[in-house]
Amino acid sequence: MNPVWILALVGAVFAFRKPAPATLLRVRAIGGGTLFINGKKVADLPDAAVKVPVKPAVNAQTVRVDFADGSSSTERQIVFSPGRETVPQVFAPIGVNLGQVSYTAQSERLASEGKTERANAVSMLADAHNMMLTRQYAAASAKYAEIIATFPQTPEDKAARMAKFVLDTQLRTATGRAALDRANPMLNR
Repeated sequence: MNPVWILALVGAVFAFRKPAPATLLRVRAIGGGTLFINGKKVADLPDAAVKVPVKPAVNAQTVRVDFADGSSSTERQIVFSPGRETVPQVFAPIGVNLGQVSYTAQSERLASEGKTERANAVSMLADAHNMMLTRQYAAASAKYAEIIATFPQTPEDKAARMAKFVLDTQLRTATGRAALDRANPMLNR
């Protein structure tokens, strides 16, 4: 076969092959921040989930986020497999309650969609969540009961039923109460 034809054939194969899929870091920095990999700035992150293209690496890479308030996340070791997306990585400044952030975002989304009643139910779930964090277990149980009575047959009703069942079951025993207290340490606020 003529060498020119061989080169043309090889060139055609490379020209029409699909590009390798990108390697992506799926990341969310609560409040936004700057992403660093191995100490080098990679991207500025908004307060939203994003996919950041990264170089694939066989070895674990050191990842951290510097937040606008001047604090930094703890460093994480992540392997970037070629052509794959990482599992979602969420970084939050110290003192930020991820549960509250989640409830707030969900409530705002529902309100913007005109689903005011569901937004109110989610807001009540957030209130119960905060009561749990501050060890106001009886008040949290009452708030869950209010959600169940006020919003029947909704996803929030189902979530409140499950949370109330677990909470009330744990409150029946000293061991369960101790487990609640360990899960909700008192913080100097």
